[in-house]
Amino acid sequence: MERRLSIPVGVIIERTAVDTAWQSHVWRPAGVLVGETGLTAGTLLRDDDRTATYFAGGARLELHPSDVDSYRDNLEQVVPRIYVVLAETADDATPVVLLVTAAPDEASSYFDGDGRMVDGVPMGSEMAGLIAAYVGEHARPATPDKRRYREQPRPAGDATRVHVEAPS
Repeated sequence: MERRLSIPVGVIIERTAVDTAWQSHVWRPAGVLVGETGLTAGTLLRDDDRTATYFAGGARLELHPSDVDSYRDNLEQVVPRIYVVLAETADDATPVVLLVTAAPDEASSYFDGDGRMVDGVPMGSEMAGLIAAYVGEHARPATPDKRRYREQPRPAGDATRVHVEAPS
């Protein structure tokens, strides 16, 4: 039984025009495709007045047994997500894909800024099926809490239990 699973994916990103004094546009992940696409990173897929959609490049979504609980939590959400981490480039070209993950806690570790963008995109049904199968195969059964609690002796003078005799 293979413990890790590596799924080839293609990342779609959008460049949207914004009207601010600090920047002219923002980049954000727009989708993740399962499998090899045959496209070249930076390929323009669609362009309208405000938004341009590009193929950012291929990557591999790596599933690890140690992250099964995180994948399961993600799958239980109303809209499960695939998280994409992008790195800005110095020449304002198409951002580079650093990471694609199904583990929200792994994605959150990249929120330190430093020229990186982290965002989640809805997980498609094909990807959800692959991840659910992996979780089912690698989930560890819940182990009961083995700690035993003993009732501690009460200190002398503890008034929580008072014996009162009936009057005679």
